[in-house]
Amino acid sequence: MTSSEVVRDAALLICDLLIKECKKIIQTKKKIKKRRCWVKRPIANQSILKSSQLLPDGTITDDSETFYRTHFQMSETQFENLLEKVTPFIQKQDTLMRNSLPSRLKLQVALSYLVEGSSFRVLENTFHVVRCSVSAFLPEVYQAIYHVLREHIKIPTTESEWTDVSKDYNTVWNFPNCCGVLAAKHIKGPQNSYQTNNSRNVLLLAIVDAKYNFLFIDINKNEGIDDISLFTKSNINKILLKRDEFNLPMDYFFAADKMFPLRNNIMKPYCEDQSLDHGQNLFNSRLSQVQLAADNAFGLLTARFKLLSKPINLHLNRVEIVVKAACALHNWINQTFEGAAPYIDEDMINAEMWQAGKIAPVNWHLTYGGLSDATNVADNDYDNVASSIRDAYAEKLVSAQ
Repeated sequence: MTSSEVVRDAALLICDLLIKECKKIIQTKKKIKKRRCWVKRPIANQSILKSSQLLPDGTITDDSETFYRTHFQMSETQFENLLEKVTPFIQKQDTLMRNSLPSRLKLQVALSYLVEGSSFRVLENTFHVVRCSVSAFLPEVYQAIYHVLREHIKIPTTESEWTDVSKDYNTVWNFPNCCGVLAAKHIKGPQNSYQTNNSRNVLLLAIVDAKYNFLFIDINKNEGIDDISLFTKSNINKILLKRDEFNLPMDYFFAADKMFPLRNNIMKPYCEDQSLDHGQNLFNSRLSQVQLAADNAFGLLTARFKLLSKPINLHLNRVEIVVKAACALHNWINQTFEGAAPYIDEDMINAEMWQAGKIAPVNWHLTYGGLSDATNVADNDYDNVASSIRDAYAEKLVSAQ
C-alpha cells in the first residue's frame, strides 16, 4: 500500500468519526425540552390582584390604610409619595419577550422584607416573585430609597441649627447645651459557624436628636477589626474633631456613654468605681436620662424594621445599603407621617418618671431584641481641659437646682 493510499484511508476514517459525532450532538439537542413560557402562570397572573391589597395569608382587605400601616409602617399617602420618588430609579423597560416587574411591586417587596424580616421563600409565596429576582432587585430598591430620602438625615451646619437641637434637648430632657447623643450599635450580618460573633457585623455610629431622628449615620463593616479602630477611622470621628467646619458653638457638646472618649465636645459619665460627690452623681443621672433619646431611636428602628434585629443573610455591602435605607425611612416617616395614629406611640418609648425619679421602660427591647451595644470605641485617656469642662458643667447643674 502506497503512502497516498494510507493518507486517503486515514482522512476517510477521520471524516467518518466527525460525521458520527455531529449526529450525536444533533440528536442530543433535539432531546432538550423547549421552554414553554418565560414566566409561570401564577406569577404572570399576579397583576390580577391588587398587590396593595394582598396580605401574606393570601386574603384581600379593603382597609388599605391598616394594611399600609401594618405591613409597610407608613400611611398610604406616604407609600404613594415614596413610590413616585423611587420609580425613575427602579422601573425597567418592557420588552417584546416579557414585561418587567412593576416598580410598585418591587417597593412592596423591599418594604415587606425590611418590616417583617421574612425569608426570600416567604416573599416569593406572598408576592409571586421568584427568589432570584428578589435577590437581584432588592439592593437596587434600597439604594434608590436612600438616594431620594438621604436629605432627611442632615447634620446641622449653622449655629442657629445647633441651637434648635439644643433647645429640644433642654425642653424634652432638661439637659441644656446638648446638641446630640452619640451611640454605637452592632447589626449582625451573615453568620457562619466558623466565624466569630462580631467578624461579620456592621458598626452603626449615629448622632440622634431629641425627637429620635438620626442627624448623622456612619456605617462601618466589622471584618475582624476592633471597634476602637473603626471609630478612629470613621467619618463621625472626623466630624467631632473638626467642629469649626460645622459651626458647633464652643459651649455645646455631644452626650455619650462610657464607651466613647471624653473630649471638649463629648461628655461621658464619671467613672462609678471612684467616690463621686453630689454634682458628679447628678451629672451622671442627667446624662443617663438624655441617652434615652438614642435608646428610643434605635428601639423604634428595630421595632418598625424587624430585619435589623436578626442576622441579615446578605453580603456586607448589601447590609450597609439596607441599614442606610432603614435609617432614612425612619427619619422620613417620623417627619412626614400624617394619620389618625402617630408614627411614634407614647407606649413605644422610654420615658422619665419625674416624681419617682426613675425610668418607665417599654417592652420593645423584650419583644424585638434590639441591637447589641458596641464595645469601647476609645481608650480612657483624656486631657485636663475636657475633665475641667465636665466638672464645670456638673457644678452648673447643681447651681440650677
